[in-house]
Amino acid sequence: MKTTHIFILIGIIVFACIYIYIKMQIIQSFNHAKAIHTIEEYQNFIKKHKNTDTKYIDSCYIYMSILYEQKLNQCCNIKDYESFINKYDERFPSISCSKFIKLAKDKVDSIRYENLQVQLKDKSEESILSLQEFIEKYPYSKHLDNCKEDIKKIYQKELDKSLHNINQLRSYVEKYNSSIFDQKYKVEYINIACKNIKLLEWSTDEDAWNTTITNGDLFSYRKYSQLYPYGKYINKANKRIIDLEVDNILGSSYGELPKMNKEYSNQNKSWSTITVENSTSYTLTLLYSGIESKRLIIKPLSTQSITLPNGYYRIAASVNSSNIRAFAGNENLVGGNYSASYYIQASYTNNRHSHF
Repeated sequence: MKTTHIFILIGIIVFACIYIYIKMQIIQSFNHAKAIHTIEEYQNFIKKHKNTDTKYIDSCYIYMSILYEQKLNQCCNIKDYESFINKYDERFPSISCSKFIKLAKDKVDSIRYENLQVQLKDKSEESILSLQEFIEKYPYSKHLDNCKEDIKKIYQKELDKSLHNINQLRSYVEKYNSSIFDQKYKVEYINIACKNIKLLEWSTDEDAWNTTITNGDLFSYRKYSQLYPYGKYINKANKRIIDLEVDNILGSSYGELPKMNKEYSNQNKSWSTITVENSTSYTLTLLYSGIESKRLIIKPLSTQSITLPNGYYRIAASVNSSNIRAFAGNENLVGGNYSASYYIQASYTNNRHSHF
């Protein structure tokens, strides 16, 4: 019995010695790490003694946090912060490190955004592209919402400058319709600009005329003449209306207009006089498209004259009946007097009365 007690006592003493030895080794290793006082040494201690007394592990994390903070505070520019991130983000992953890595990344993000703001001054078009590039390049930046707001503010600021000037609005739309500007930021401002163009394009004589020329169609010329019958460009509009109406007739199915009779020739005259007899029971409209473009409207069974400067003319004739097609031809006026008499001869080609 006594022998058993002796063996138990010896075992306890041996275990205590081993425990004290291991403890001393841990303390010695911890003191060594403290003496070196580097992140690397504390990290090595944690790896080597991860299952030891937590007070040493906790102390290492505290000392590491102090060192991380010191090194972070030594960073002065974006290059320093990026070096800090590259050095510690992957090599020393830990709870104490992650907080400072995040701080460093946030700082890099903020510096990038601050640098971007410096570049943006008074360069609207380039600014939008720079902001778009920032959003695409740094999709996890905490400044993304600010960048998007900055883009919208630039669009809005330029739009505000152009709201009451149709030419500036058109330039605005033309510039930003380009595909290099992201659709999701610009679309609402392009729509506003287009809406205001619609409101302004017929609001003044000058704007209405510019709109008419831009559109270039018969509807626009007629609209201008209706809105501004005494407008600055009414003569040009009326001429163009006649020219386009003749174009339309010549572009459709028309009959061949008989040549006029030349009753008197005088090449010394720069003008020619045309006398037209309307022998029909309809109102006859004659369009002369040339150096000057004029419209001659003759009541049924009446005669009227028109004077035109010499030159080449396209001529179209029609009556106020949907059953009778238009007729067209051309004449070269060389000075003197001309005459023409128009009547309708019934025929039933395509169920239309169709012969002058």
